[in-house]
Amino acid sequence: MNTLSPIEQASIQYKEWLGKHTFVVEGDLEHKYRKMRSDPAGFIFFRGTFYRWAKLWEKKRKELRDKGLLIGGAPEIFSIGDLHIENFGTWRDGEGRLIWGVNDVDEAYWMRYQNDLVRLATSVLFAIDPHHAPANWKLSPEEFCRLILEGYQEGLQKGGKPFILERHHPWLWKIATHPSRTPEQFASALEQKIKLVKHSMPEDILDRATRALDELAPKKTKGSELYRRRAGVGSLGRPRLLRFFSGTCGIVLRETKAVIPSACVFLGQGKAIRNAYGKILDSAVRVQDPIFGVFGRWVVRRLAFDSSRVEVESLKTLQEASGFFHAMGFEIANLHLSDPEASAILPHLRKQNRKNPHWLLKAAGEMYKLTKSDFADYLETGFGHETEETAKPAPRKKKK
Repeated sequence: MNTLSPIEQASIQYKEWLGKHTFVVEGDLEHKYRKMRSDPAGFIFFRGTFYRWAKLWEKKRKELRDKGLLIGGAPEIFSIGDLHIENFGTWRDGEGRLIWGVNDVDEAYWMRYQNDLVRLATSVLFAIDPHHAPANWKLSPEEFCRLILEGYQEGLQKGGKPFILERHHPWLWKIATHPSRTPEQFASALEQKIKLVKHSMPEDILDRATRALDELAPKKTKGSELYRRRAGVGSLGRPRLLRFFSGTCGIVLRETKAVIPSACVFLGQGKAIRNAYGKILDSAVRVQDPIFGVFGRWVVRRLAFDSSRVEVESLKTLQEASGFFHAMGFEIANLHLSDPEASAILPHLRKQNRKNPHWLLKAAGEMYKLTKSDFADYLETGFGHETEETAKPAPRKKKK
């Protein structure tokens, strides 16, 4: 009998745990496994396995502390959790201004503050892998880590500041309004990723999703049928539904996906938190997205070409890349400042930087190796070899 590798065991157990919290869209989950296998650099694998990262990082963090690379006493704060370079995007505020920042906090949970920094830096190591889409930024890993740390420390020192692009950050405005982010291209890409739901999900799931979507629909509009959308990596397998609303305002989109506890709960690191989104976003230093909300076990947001991820591939110059990664570090501080214990981070960070200025690069390098090893094991498993198929129809439940 073949012994399952740790990543195979974790993936099987996480799928079972996921099924206890929501309806599992089998076709999307199989698509995720294939997608993770398709990237030889392992970056997509890295994005899709936070349930493994959270365990590996906690163990590695203690090892690095015992070896003296990390100093003890790091504040535990409510963190972003699953952070990476493709987790930043834009939205419009109530005044119509373009805002930039972290746009996904699905895995928010209590962790040592270093987690978000190390995970972001590790994602950079994957992104500059020659097998991944090569970045012509001419920055070394040392420089990336320095920029992230400098931005983070500056954000803490200044008490944070939201990224309002139109007047205060013209260089970031240029990146966020790159020609690759047009309504036409957005609509074309969306069309390739959506399908009518039909009978692929239980009726009670569809009813709850519809009610959540209607909560943030414009007044005096009529909603279309529900569509499924495949997007992201880590959340593939969860119901993700969208609806078009039409009226005198034209046609607008709203998307919802099922809310589940952080993978940290799966690992037994604590209990599930009610409205983790609100816990980290409501007190963060940022301009909120007015069309974003949590309704029961569903999170809803506006879906549009200017309310989406900013692709790092749009960074074309050394100056743009340097500013972007510095801004990423600053934005992490904006969210960390939502925690009451945030005041303890800066003194600890200063001590850490004095003891070992290259701690972030070394910690990220360790996690990069561990994840690469997991990825090699994953490639030898049966995951991702299933045939392409959509989720099997589930029996429709009769309304009471």
